[in-house]
Amino acid sequence: MFGVSPAFVVSMYGTRFTVDQFCDAMRVMKELGYEGYQPEVFHKEELLNWKNGGGVKVNRTANDIGLIPTQFVAHFLMESLSSPDKLFADY
Repeated sequence: MFGVSPAFVVSMYGTRFTVDQFCDAMRVMKELGYEGYQPEVFHKEELLNWKNGGGVKVNRTANDIGLIPTQFVAHFLMESLSSPDKLFADY
């Protein structure tokens, strides 16, 4: 299976992409022949949009067009993984 990383979506819309833009990008992925994708929340502020229906919408879109999620990416967690102190903090 060939798939794309979240960089595909970032290259289209920048890091502040919306759930709707992510779904539109998934349709492009499928048109290009990809089978897998990596759902992503790039900024912590977007997490609620994914929690409040966005995740369901992305999953429904993927199922409708036949894309398979391969892993979930949460770039906003990178800072919390940058040192042992941050890793064990309550972030």
